[in-house]
Formats: sequence, C-alpha cells, structure tokens
Amino acid sequence: MKMKLKRLSTLMQDNRYLKIISVVVALIIWLVVGLTFKSDTEHMVSGVPVEVNIQSSTASRLGIQPIYDEKTKVDVKVEGKRYVVGNVLPEDITVSARLSSVTGPGTYDLPLDWVNTSGKEYSVVDISPKTIRVRFDRFSTKKYAIEGVLEGVSIPEGYVMENSYITPKEVTLTGPETDIVQVAKCVIKAQFDKTLEKTEVVKGNIELLDKNGNTLDLPNISMDYTEAEVTIPVLKKKSLPVTIGFLNQPENFDAAQLPYMLSTETIEVAGPVDAINNISEIHLGYVDIKDLRLDSSYSFDVELPSGFINLENIETVSVEFDMSNMESKVLHISNLQIINKPAGYDVTVNSQRINNVTLIGPKDMMAALSAGDVVAEIDISDRVIQTGQYKVPVKIYTPTKNLVWAVGDYTAIITVKARD
Repeated sequence: MKMKLKRLSTLMQDNRYLKIISVVVALIIWLVVGLTFKSDTEHMVSGVPVEVNIQSSTASRLGIQPIYDEKTKVDVKVEGKRYVVGNVLPEDITVSARLSSVTGPGTYDLPLDWVNTSGKEYSVVDISPKTIRVRFDRFSTKKYAIEGVLEGVSIPEGYVMENSYITPKEVTLTGPETDIVQVAKCVIKAQFDKTLEKTEVVKGNIELLDKNGNTLDLPNISMDYTEAEVTIPVLKKKSLPVTIGFLNQPENFDAAQLPYMLSTETIEVAGPVDAINNISEIHLGYVDIKDLRLDSSYSFDVELPSGFINLENIETVSVEFDMSNMESKVLHISNLQIINKPAGYDVTVNSQRINNVTLIGPKDMMAALSAGDVVAEIDISDRVIQTGQYKVPVKIYTPTKNLVWAVGDYTAIITVKARD
C-alpha cells in the first residue's frame, strides 16, 4: 500500500502526467458545457392568454363582436437553448386567434397564431389547444319594463291593497342580438307567507324570462340594474265625517245653530296605518259669514292627506244652507264704538253712521231687530297708529242676538291726534 501511494505521489510530480490529466478534464468540461448550452431543448410555457382582435377584420366591417371567455389561456411548447427557453414567460408570447374564416354571425373554431414579442431566441413547437371556439354576433340594446310576480299576498278585513309598483321601473339590456330576442320579460319575484297589514317593500334580483315563463341564463347580457324593489301599498280603511268651519263670526254668534246640509256626511278612505289612526275628520274648508246670504251655496273639493285614497271617489261636497226661516233687513247703524284706543292718542270717528247695513237672522229675531240692537265696532289694536285720518274696517254684530250676522264689508273714517 505504501508503495502504491509513493508511486502515485511520484506520478503527480511528473509534469507530463499532469498535462495529460488536464487535457482529459478540459475535454470532459467542454463536452458537458457543449451539451448543456449549445444543444436545443423543449420547454412548456403554461397560461398564455389568447387575444381575439377584430380590428381590420371582416368581423369589424360586419359590425359583429366576439363572445368568448376573455380569460382563456393556452399552453405553448417552445424550443431553443436550454438557458433561453427556461426563462420564457407567458408575457413573452402573444397568441391570437386567426379570423380569416369569420364571415358573419355564428360560432367558429379559430386556429391560433403566435408572435415572439420578447426578442428571446426560441421557436414555438406546439400550442395546446390549437383552436378556440368563439361566437360572433351583433350587439344591441333594449329596454324592458320590470314586472312584479307576487305570490301568497293576502290582507285582512278592513284593509285595501293598491297596485304594487317597482323601482326602477325599467331595465336596459345590452348583449348579443340572438340572446336579446330570447327575453320576453324582466321580473322580480316575491313570495309571502304572512298577512300584510302595512305597506311592504321587497328587494330581489331581476330575472329574465322567455315567452314560456322559463328563467333564462344569459351570461353575455349586461343590465344597468341587477336588483329592484317592489312596493306593495297596504292601507287601512276608515269612514271619516266631513266638516266645515266658519270665518268672521260675530261676537256671541252660535254657528252650530246655522241649519245646513252636506251632500255627503262621511267618506270612506284608506291610508297608511300610522297616519289614518291619527285623523278623525275630513275638513273641507271655511264659509265666510260676512259673505253668507239667503241664496248662498257652496261646493268644496275633497282633499286628502298624501298617501290616502278616496274609496268612494267623491271629489266634491256641496253645502246647502236652509234659509227658509231666515230673512234679511237693512239698517243704518249710528252706534259706533272704538275699542283698544292707544295711549297718548285721541281717536274720533268722522262718520256719523254706517248706512245700508244688511243683516240676516231668524225671522222672529229680525222682526224685533232695530238699529239700537246693532253695534258697529272699530278695533284699533291691529293698526300702527300715527296722527292723521284713516279708513278702517268696522265689525257689525248684535250683542243680544246670537244668530244674526251682517253681510258684506263696512268701513268708517277715523281721526287720530296725539295728546299734548
């Protein structure tokens, strides 16, 4: 053993032997490098996206659009130097569909072409799959009214349900013509399992139906709205009395004793539950006493709060006063009184009397009525007082007759002077 090691050591010190070893090692390294870097090899690049570009194609001139999964990817087998193809990425290859066979709307299996967009030295050996299926069609836009399909809706006695309404009212569909023509209607569906005692709002997806009522699955159609809400107005019914009021009533005037008749005493209405529980009458308006004459008649429009409906469709109510026991009398009133005189001023009435005052009242009261029973009153409290003369309104009333009133407007001239 020692002899062998000694012999090997001797050889290693021999320059001729070292030269031979060096040449052999260099040859081996050259062969390895040559095989590794100079020989071509194949490499699979996965997930290369496919483009369908219709610019400058027949499809573009025909106005048709490609319909396909834009996320479509293919696998591309490339060949080249090992150190090159090992670094080829999906973005280094552009794969596009060849459109020469597209001559009109329809579905085509399009072959794929490739372009090296990286500048790297490689070639494409194979593409898998070699074709993609693409549908071509014209795109159109159409508006549809949204309809509500309600099932199981019921309301209790004493309630009324108005026509439901949908928000938004319509939806715009955009997509291939052959898909659009399949759509017969757009609906929102709602299923109920309870009795409704108030207005209900339901949200849901907008569904596309064909002419047979079947739901369509058309992923290539886009909609400006995908959801809608349907409102089902449920109102509570109530019979409400109609009433009127009176303006410019004289002092001690008892309007409750005025005999009149309404064309209808009550009106049945329906309204939101919370609102209708807080309303007790339908107030028609006011009768101005100073305009009420023996032959007067009135007609009032029926106005309801927002959200209420008139179930009887009564749009107007007439008011007729029974004047058969009434009569009128014309008097000249000299009893002029000033009330609420301002401090620091003297107020005098220039007019001696109010002429031709028309009064109306029950016949028995009017028979005994004289000018001394009537007061012409001037109230200064509602005026800005300055020195000078003014024409002011005069209120006419009979303090001892509670159902007599004056018809018309009356005025008098007063003089205001500041006290020294």
